[in-house]
Amino acid sequence: MRISLDHYRILGVTPQASTPYLEQVYQSLLGWVPHREFSEVALAARRRLLERSLQVLSNPELRTEYDHTLAEGETTLEIENADRIGALVILYSLGEYKAVLELSQPEPEEDDLTRSDRILVRALSHQGIGLAHWQEGNFAEAGDALELAQEELMQAGLFLHLRGELQAYLFKLRPDRVLHLLSTTEEHPGRLSQGLTLLKEMLNERGGIEGNGNDYSGLNTEQFLHFIQQIRQYLTASTQEQIFAEEAKRPSLVASFLHAYCLVAIGFAEFRPDYIRRAKGIFIKLRPNQNVYLESSLCSLLLGQIEEALSEIILSKEYDTILHLAPDSDLLGNLCWYCEHRWLEKEVYPHFADLSSKLPSLKAYFAEEQVETYLEELLTKNTSEWVPSSLPRPTIPPPTWKIPLDTTPPPPLKEQPPMEKPPTKARRRSVFPKLLLILSLSLLGLSAGAGLWFLKKRGILDRLSLPTLASQEPVLLIQRPLFASFSQVALLRVPEELDKAQAAQIITQWQNAKSVAMGEKYDVKALDSILLEPSLSEWRQRSEQNKAEQSYLVYTTKGIEIKSVTPEDKDRATVVAVISEDRDFIYQGERVADYSRSGAQYEVTYKLQRQKDNWFIQTMVVKD
Repeated sequence: MRISLDHYRILGVTPQASTPYLEQVYQSLLGWVPHREFSEVALAARRRLLERSLQVLSNPELRTEYDHTLAEGETTLEIENADRIGALVILYSLGEYKAVLELSQPEPEEDDLTRSDRILVRALSHQGIGLAHWQEGNFAEAGDALELAQEELMQAGLFLHLRGELQAYLFKLRPDRVLHLLSTTEEHPGRLSQGLTLLKEMLNERGGIEGNGNDYSGLNTEQFLHFIQQIRQYLTASTQEQIFAEEAKRPSLVASFLHAYCLVAIGFAEFRPDYIRRAKGIFIKLRPNQNVYLESSLCSLLLGQIEEALSEIILSKEYDTILHLAPDSDLLGNLCWYCEHRWLEKEVYPHFADLSSKLPSLKAYFAEEQVETYLEELLTKNTSEWVPSSLPRPTIPPPTWKIPLDTTPPPPLKEQPPMEKPPTKARRRSVFPKLLLILSLSLLGLSAGAGLWFLKKRGILDRLSLPTLASQEPVLLIQRPLFASFSQVALLRVPEELDKAQAAQIITQWQNAKSVAMGEKYDVKALDSILLEPSLSEWRQRSEQNKAEQSYLVYTTKGIEIKSVTPEDKDRATVVAVISEDRDFIYQGERVADYSRSGAQYEVTYKLQRQKDNWFIQTMVVKD
């Protein structure tokens, strides 16, 4: 059979390689095993192909003849069927994973040993593709490739240890994978269900959002809360409502809180005040654990329960801030403005994929017929059904004011010290002037809610929904997290302290980047992913100098021993490592023995710095 390999690629050398260098590479390859699980049959087939390539290229006559064949465009080799598995192992070693998958289909009369090696090399190739995708940030594709590797091994019932490694990769990858799947559903609609399935698996394994279970992702509770906050922007309000309604049954305070926000979003956007009523009920149940009087007050406002809204806002932490949001507007006007332009527009809508580009409007909401009908029916019931008797109820003196015709809010306060709440009766005269007109209608047998409709039908509701300030933002803004430890801008992972395992990975990445940058292709782009200044400029200069002199280096890392890791702070650390490697200096196609070294071992002190959760090498000093 013919296979897409040539003798140079089998040995991993260039056509300019000298005979002594070929022999050195051959001996090095014989001592290296691509994977511990390959059988002796597969390794023997690989050795035969290596030996054959050495024999051809180390013989001047055969090499000349073979070079002529290559020049004519023949880049394949004829091999025995028995050596097919050896060729697949070599292709895998060269990183040609797709070629392995194309050439490793089952044969009719395949013995168990050959089948085992073939399935292993296929699984390793899927794994190689997955890890490459992972490094490039293609987390969805990475997960698919790793799952294919695991599926082939599970179907064959082979290599339990390798299956465990793959599963560990999948667990670690899962948060990034879910985020990638959900963020690309517009281009790939099928990814939504896949992402939600993985998310539910994580929730079940953890025992809920704030559960103590282990999903093996490496995320602690705080990090998982940030993760949940990140994925919300890619999910619609109805999808989130289903997820958090189910999670709230565990029970879960966080899920209950998020479920209430979903109900508010759906209720306001779809003119469904019954949803807002349900949300208010949830917020009230959360009061013993979290100060959510602001949320319940705003829900009361949207339900036309003005008296309750004003009573609840007094008990919130945001009372003083809202009271002084605009100096010439009273509490009710400020509350309406905040509800529309701060809460709904800035805190509710942005977290839902189907609402983030829309602007909420109180005027449109209250003008909707089905909203008016529902609220009028609600007025016939007990409008204080959720309000505990402990909530303060304003007593209102006779009206002594007029509604101003100018509805534009004045400039915001430059600075306003926190105001001590005065005695209840004295405060209510100045805080609720607008409510005087609303509640004075009770003399005609109408409730406070009916007073709202009185205002709406006379166009006065336009006064309540104040326009956004055109030139300035209010100085006193409410910085309110969604729940307890939630932050508005969340990172997927909180940086962890560097350990020896991570340090080894960083140094390995550097060794690989060094080989590429200083090698035959002089690819200095690899340095950008691991080095910072001044080391970055120094190694770029070395690579360019070698290119100008028509020389390059071939590095073969034999071992990396991390002797110590010393954190200086959360973003800086010093790593001391012992590197074992072979180094071949090639000048104009020939190995220069005086500048080459086998079995080199040296100690290096690396200064590391973290940027955007990734570690880079800033300086390195080789010990004399």
